[in-house]
Amino acid sequence: MLHYATRALPYMQRAKDARGLGYVYQFRGEVYAMMRPQSGATLSAAAVNMNRALRIMQRNGFRPQVASSALSLARVYRLEVQPEASQRMAELALSVARELKMPDYQADALASLAWAHADQGRVGHSFDLDNRAQDLRDSLFNGDKAQALAQAQVRYDVKLLTEQKRAAEFEQRSQPAQLQSLWLLLGGLTTTIGVGAWLYWRLRRQKALLALANQANCRAVAEKEVLLQEIHHRVKNNLQLVSGLLAWQRSTLPEPALVAALDASRARIQSMALVHEFLYQADNLAEVRMDQYLRELLDSLHKAHESSQQIIHLSTDLAPVRMAAKEASTLGLLVNELVSNAYKHAFRGLAQGHLHVFFAGGPTGFRLTVVDNGAGMPAANAPTKAHSLGLQLVRTLTKQLKESLLATSSITSGTHVEVARE
Repeated sequence: MLHYATRALPYMQRAKDARGLGYVYQFRGEVYAMMRPQSGATLSAAAVNMNRALRIMQRNGFRPQVASSALSLARVYRLEVQPEASQRMAELALSVARELKMPDYQADALASLAWAHADQGRVGHSFDLDNRAQDLRDSLFNGDKAQALAQAQVRYDVKLLTEQKRAAEFEQRSQPAQLQSLWLLLGGLTTTIGVGAWLYWRLRRQKALLALANQANCRAVAEKEVLLQEIHHRVKNNLQLVSGLLAWQRSTLPEPALVAALDASRARIQSMALVHEFLYQADNLAEVRMDQYLRELLDSLHKAHESSQQIIHLSTDLAPVRMAAKEASTLGLLVNELVSNAYKHAFRGLAQGHLHVFFAGGPTGFRLTVVDNGAGMPAANAPTKAHSLGLQLVRTLTKQLKESLLATSSITSGTHVEVARE
């Protein structure tokens, strides 16, 4: 790609196409920025090409392209660890986006500016800018959603009114026809047969009109279901985007404690995103099949914690219970915390171990059990008393689901945690 972009430069210069020349320099900069392995030389080349593109766009008054180039430069400067330069480019992009009333660019510029302030140690200001960016994105998403719902409602109302009008017109036309048919029936058998055939045709037509009205209603309902599925899909994508940003931030941190904290947050976000993915794919948009959801969640956790130095066997006994989306998400977070805690602490110093997860429904609730044969949990670390973030989250989620939490532990038989709602 870099080769073809370089060959395009003289053509654009001879044609005196300023916009095209700016696009070529911008494209070259993006290619340098994406090169792997990334180095100071590739980032420097990316910055040089993007700066040329920015100057060309500014000189020729291409304002939207100025905002785009400035945003790209802000990202490159941040990778080069030049937070002040990154801040200047983000502020330029924000100024142009506000001038041109481009809310998408404003949100991206606010997010980039938040990163620049965070890199300079201004955490409070960075947090405020990030909140503003998120609020702007939420407003854009809510506006799109409201517009789509309004359009679907308008289409449904128009179709319904049209079919109602046709049905009313047909009813008005059919009344005199029925009176006339009564008089014709008295005229004789031949006339009666003809009128009967005519009435049969009219009846078929009326049924066809009613069938059209029913089809219009079914299509409107289907459109609303598709729109709701799209909302779940976008929520899942947004959660995956947040998870990706945490993974990128993780790669830039040297402290193991911060890396572990980001990994735990990513796992929690993934468990919530998985609920929306199941709702997006399911026929029933209000409930989640817990055996399928928990099986996929547990497989993901097992792959994340498996190691060649330690063999941990995972077994499950999951009943096909259906739960509402909100409760399913909360229970998924609870399972994530209990299972992740078992992987991290129960088998420490052991070559192998066994972890079993049991889930079953009941007349008015359910029962969740997580059992391991590890080293056991000290009394100070019991889920009902611990002060760590993960186990505090376990207690909070248990209260939200209105459940009871029981944990037993011993050196010989490991840890047994049971969460139940009778």
